[in-house]
Amino acid sequence: GINAEYGAQERYPEFFIQELRKEVLEGESSLKTLEALRVSLQSNTIPWLKSFGAEGGLELLLNLLQKSQDREFGDVTHECVKCLKVFMNNKYGLMAMMDNTKGMVLLTKCLDPRNTTMMTEVVKNPCRYEYR
Repeated sequence: GINAEYGAQERYPEFFIQELRKEVLEGESSLKTLEALRVSLQSNTIPWLKSFGAEGGLELLLNLLQKSQDREFGDVTHECVKCLKVFMNNKYGLMAMMDNTKGMVLLTKCLDPRNTTMMTEVVKNPCRYEYR
């Protein structure tokens, strides 16, 4: 699978934070890293996800999303949205995104009626929880 390529270090949020930091700073956008992150976000526990968010992972993912939108890297943008969708698939992640004004603006920019798949990914999760 995707995560098998990375080995044991991908078990830790810090690994993905390092990889995202490289991609944001150096401008290299690796779909493999984002795909592996999405799988890890799906398969790990809420404490793992909270650690990822608290260590700056959400902010780095949003920075990469913004960079991909600015440069029109459609595949990277879509994979970032998929990662954010998984991140928001629980109350902690959704609240972290709702509290991040940049995050909601960037997701809104992904609403494109010509790309119904991406639109569905963007609007699906925020409708699931009552926001307080």
